Amino acid sequence: MSVPSSFQKAFAEQEIKAKTAQMAEDILPWAREVKHQTGRQPLAVCVLRGGVYFFTDLMRAMPVSVEATFCRTWSYSSQTNEHQSGVRVSVGDVECEGRGLLVVDDICDTGSTLRKLEHVFRELGAADVRTAVLIHRQVPDSVYEPHWSAFTHQGPEWFVGYGMEDRNHYSNLRDVYIVEQK
Repeated sequence: MSVPSSFQKAFAEQEIKAKTAQMAEDILPWAREVKHQTGRQPLAVCVLRGGVYFFTDLMRAMPVSVEATFCRTWSYSSQTNEHQSGVRVSVGDVECEGRGLLVVDDICDTGSTLRKLEHVFRELGAADVRTAVLIHRQVPDSVYEPHWSAFTHQGPEWFVGYGMEDRNHYSNLRDVYIVEQK
């Protein structure tokens, strides 16, 4: 696929794979503790749509059994990339009563999405909720700190690739790029 000249590579595919494998190892002690305390494997919740690529690679790198499920959130307009007011959540039939949950997403900006999901899952009876993201964008108005992040970034740049999109385009790029503003 041709990459537009306005995209600057931020994280290469091999670097993403290495960081994802390291994160799986970092999550392992928590996953074992969940199994020990609850008698059940952790429930990993992929935040659709953006988190699907990272989620898949992270789950395959996990050295223990993890059950997978999905939820959907909306906080950006797909036409303009503008942040909308409020976070909309659809958790479908995620059964989390007494479970340890690992919520996996592509990026944490202000953290309002992850904070909302943690609240929703705790209300549904989750015993513990942890979060893992590919990129933690550290911004001044942050309201949430993910438990694990592969990369951190300071600045307002817009990311694309590896699940992140630019107006519904380029989410399937293997590398992560910054869209240079003109």
